Amino acid sequence: MRLLTRYLSSEILAYAAGTFVLILAVFLVRRSALLLAEFTEAALPIGVMVELLALRTLMALPSLLPPVVYLAVLLVMTRLGQNHEIEALQACGVSRARIYRSIAPLALVLAVAIGALAAWGRPWAAALYLQTKAEAAAAAGTDQMRPGRFYEFDWRGEQVFFAERRSSDDPRFLEDVFLQQREDNLLSIHVAARAAERTDSVNRRRIVGFFDGRRYDFPLDGDAPEITEYAELVMAFPQPAVEAVELEEEEMPPAVLWSSPTPAKAAEWQWRLAMPLSTLVLVLLALPIAPDRPNSGIGWRLFAALLAFVVYRQLLATGKRWIIAGTLPAMPGLLAVHAVFLALAAGLLLLQSRREHGSWRALLPVGVRAGAVTGSSR
Repeated sequence: MRLLTRYLSSEILAYAAGTFVLILAVFLVRRSALLLAEFTEAALPIGVMVELLALRTLMALPSLLPPVVYLAVLLVMTRLGQNHEIEALQACGVSRARIYRSIAPLALVLAVAIGALAAWGRPWAAALYLQTKAEAAAAAGTDQMRPGRFYEFDWRGEQVFFAERRSSDDPRFLEDVFLQQREDNLLSIHVAARAAERTDSVNRRRIVGFFDGRRYDFPLDGDAPEITEYAELVMAFPQPAVEAVELEEEEMPPAVLWSSPTPAKAAEWQWRLAMPLSTLVLVLLALPIAPDRPNSGIGWRLFAALLAFVVYRQLLATGKRWIIAGTLPAMPGLLAVHAVFLALAAGLLLLQSRREHGSWRALLPVGVRAGAVTGSSR
């Protein structure tokens, strides 16, 4: 029956690819909007934005893929039932149990891949995402600033920069520039027609040139203010240091999670393990829920399948919060949620077998079924 396994696997992968594209499109639109809102203070280069979005997508894959696999199996089994393919296979001597077992190899491979992404892929992408975001924030300069906003050059509020607009003939220049600088007992205000910046990466400095401007110095000790006019003034500002990235439990590699167990780390381990386990449980759940014949209540069955997934995922998320708060012990922790839905899937499979064959043994392989019948006759 390798042909049946290849056929079902190719169908599931095809449906999974289509479903994944739709879910990914929705995710990218949402995350792009959130990412742009997060960096409203600096128009980051498009390359940095794309890199951050790609890393954020990789971080989300362990959570996105289980419902993708679930929907793919559900849709494939629905199509097989609506097109009478299951009945045709059964007429050729292929039991429903054999059809279900043909899906098992692909389900196991996908679960292992999702588990690897959850355990190692997501933490790696998350740590790189935070580091890239910190470096992008530190490197933001006047060429990446939006006119009409106030910016702190050294991130301590001692130098405040503002520009009215960007030059129409040369976007590298900002026009109608304002700079307030405070050093010890002196408050200085610069008003210039134009300004431009270059970065001194060796000395980690911003070199800012002001053109056609005035400098107003106001001593805070009561001395008379001074006004200086200039055609060009070049000032150097230290670049802000890249903020140290502190990893939360979700960004920690597996070795760090195991190093010093805490409720939060235990909850994170349970959540990472939940992704591959929920994939397998959802596949089992999709098999009996899917409409298996025409006019078998496709509407309410698909609604029940969607409701089961929503409840399952919500219980996992709630259980994770309870483990962190200490309300739910780490063991069994989220394993109890998996056990409940695994039992639900097993119960639905037994009901389906009884309805079609009058016995749950129809789900067993032929050899095991024959042994069970021989044992019961003794």
